[in-house]
Amino acid sequence: MSRLEKIFGGLPDKPGAEHMRTLFDRYRALMTKGDLDGIVALFAPDARWEEPVGTAPAIGHDAIRARYKAALDGSGGSIPVEAEGAVRIAGNRALATSIARVAPDGHPLMVESANVITCDEDGLITEMLVYVGPTNFKPIKE
Repeated sequence: MSRLEKIFGGLPDKPGAEHMRTLFDRYRALMTKGDLDGIVALFAPDARWEEPVGTAPAIGHDAIRARYKAALDGSGGSIPVEAEGAVRIAGNRALATSIARVAPDGHPLMVESANVITCDEDGLITEMLVYVGPTNFKPIKE
């Protein structure tokens, strides 16, 4: 057994690394498109979404839908999101960094975030933790 197999051998092998990478790509595309139903469908029915980390989580499809709806509505119906670096994957957990562009109250901002997700064997998100703080919101000069 190799050293890497010893370190990572006990991690879940489902839903798989390729699925985890694709899931983040799909999430970004759905946010950019403003597809609320598509975003919610990525989550397990009892999933938990905490944004930012340390605040009260949205738990379950209804609460997650309400929070995403508010975010999308506050940004004109969509939030363009781009990848920033590679997805880091360990078993059924992954971390990805992204840059989003929002314009609350007509003031364009770039938002840097790191999302950590956990998925079930079916590939649905059971937990999403979003690491973002006040210093990650930066004005976009037009």
